[in-house]
Order: sequence, then structure tokens, then C-alpha cells
Amino acid sequence: MNAKHHFYIPTRTFRAVEAYQKKLDKLDARLDEVLKVMRDAGDRALHKAPIEGAWTPLQTLHHIYLAERAGVDYLLYKFGKEEEPPPSNLRSRLNGKLISAAFATPKKFKSPESMDSRNIVSSRSLTLESISYDLRMLRNELEDILKSAPDSWHKAAVFLHPVVGRMSLKDMLAFFQSHQTRHIRQIKRALAQNARNNRRQKAS
Repeated sequence: MNAKHHFYIPTRTFRAVEAYQKKLDKLDARLDEVLKVMRDAGDRALHKAPIEGAWTPLQTLHHIYLAERAGVDYLLYKFGKEEEPPPSNLRSRLNGKLISAAFATPKKFKSPESMDSRNIVSSRSLTLESISYDLRMLRNELEDILKSAPDSWHKAAVFLHPVVGRMSLKDMLAFFQSHQTRHIRQIKRALAQNARNNRRQKAS
């Protein structure tokens, strides 16, 4: 995604939304990089799990979409509520740091059932074009939410992560970044392993 995200907002919230823009642009840039790698790998490699029981590269990409979709849906849900979200505090800031730090480690985490692509659609029905399109549309939707968010949201712990708890919008985007980065590495490892497996098959 080469298009930049642009916001038109009151001066008092400019710095907060400018930070959101930078994180969105970084998300898009990293996604574009891995989409190119995946296109170059070819459809067969994208549908093949590197080892039995593992996600295929497309299932991993779809998982990124599912996680972000859940986050955006939660923000949409909060838009429909009249009560103000709790203010950001030390605990919510630590929650954001904790989840980002956890995704930077090699430790494996079990994905929620609702975020496991295998429970949503069949592997063969996934395509790189459809998932990349869905991600583009989703991030446009997220952009619209951030542009129209109430002023109070910029200092509040608006987002509720199902494991670590509440965090700010800025920390939610940092979570999206660390989550995507982790799974981009997973996609690249899977493609490399698939390439090695293919070479061994041809040599045998």
C-alpha cells in the first residue's frame, strides 16, 4: 500500500493523530514488503504448510487480518456507547508495552480459536489478492475511526486487548505493528522452508 494516510483534525489533537498516521504508514509499508515476497513465491508455496499442523503462509496473513478486524470491531462497538472510556494510566501503558515486548520474543503463543484461519475458511479458498484487499479496506476503515474519534479518546485507554487488558489507541497501533512483524517473520520462514522442501523433493 503506497497511499499515505492523511488526517484533518483540531490542533489540540494534532500530535496524537500524527502519531497514529506514522504507525499506519509503517504498517502499510511492512505489509507491502511481505506481499511482494509472497507474490514472488507463487501460489503453490502460499498454500503449503512448512510442516504438518502449521499454518500456511496465506493462513498466517489471514490471521493478521482477523486480529486487526477484531480490534476495529471493538472500536466500532465503543463508538456506539455513550460512556467515556477510562483514562490512560500507568497500568494501561504497561499493558501496551507488555504485549509488544511479548511478540518480540521467540516464545510461541496459542492463537484464540476465533483468530485461527483454519476455523474460519478452508485453506484453498484463501487468495493473496482477497486477503490483501481486505487488509487495505480494513485499514482505511481504521483510518476513518481515528480521524473521527472523540477528543477524549486520545488520552484514554480505549482499546481492550482480550489478554493483557486496556491500552491507548497509540499502544493498540503499536500492538498491531508488533503482531504483524511477528507473523511476517513467520511467513518468510514458512516460504523459506517450503523452498528447501521443494529442492529436496526435486533432488531425490
